[in-house]
Amino acid sequence: MSAFNSAILAWLVLSIDRTSRYVGLMALSLTVLTGCGTLNTSVAGATPSSISTMAASLPTPNIPTSTAISLRTLPTPGITPSIRPPYCGPGVAAGNAITYTSPAAQTWAASQVVVGIVTEQEARWQVVSGYAYIVTYSLLKVEARVRGLPFTSLFIATSGGSIDGCTQQSNTPTLARGERVLLFLVGEERRAPTTPSAIYVISGGEGGRQELAPATDSAGVLASLRQTLTQPPPSDLRPDIIVPLESAPMTP
Repeated sequence: MSAFNSAILAWLVLSIDRTSRYVGLMALSLTVLTGCGTLNTSVAGATPSSISTMAASLPTPNIPTSTAISLRTLPTPGITPSIRPPYCGPGVAAGNAITYTSPAAQTWAASQVVVGIVTEQEARWQVVSGYAYIVTYSLLKVEARVRGLPFTSLFIATSGGSIDGCTQQSNTPTLARGERVLLFLVGEERRAPTTPSAIYVISGGEGGRQELAPATDSAGVLASLRQTLTQPPPSDLRPDIIVPLESAPMTP
């Protein structure tokens, strides 16, 4: 394994999971997760060909891929006017720190594990309980995938951003236009969405996002993550957190 792959895997093992649905910021409920397990990058019998065979044999739902998708296709939610002036500054959102102790747990808990490039961004106001919050929506063009339905682009919501002269800063992961990232994602409304227009959030706090250099070869890291899906989910990962392969297939 190259030094880059070893560094990425070490980063994943030490990552902190903050899988939240942005309580108070995005009107989503915080999901308290725990998970642990160990990563064995030399799974017995798990050769690249056996992984591809296993992935190809899994049933894939008949879901259309998104071929021409844009932030302009996102509906604008109807919101009630804020009754309080918006707060502009740091610390507008927080989540409880939750730890995933292995890449295996992080991969099994995500419905999309992808490498992609952020091609579009748009900040929007959302009003929750009378408070105005900023949410930034990003469009990710998928370059490579470990697991998940084969959508070519994904909508991702992150807390904070800038709009109308106001900037709100969050301690949850953010994205920037043009960056290339490895992401672990779950659906905003359901863990494994089935429509190309679904909105995702980053799973695992900073552990769910890793920026990659444009020329970085991520094949080795993605192959190691696929290997974790050839084993049963970590025994300490809560059953309701696990996303089954039937809902988010492994990509050969």
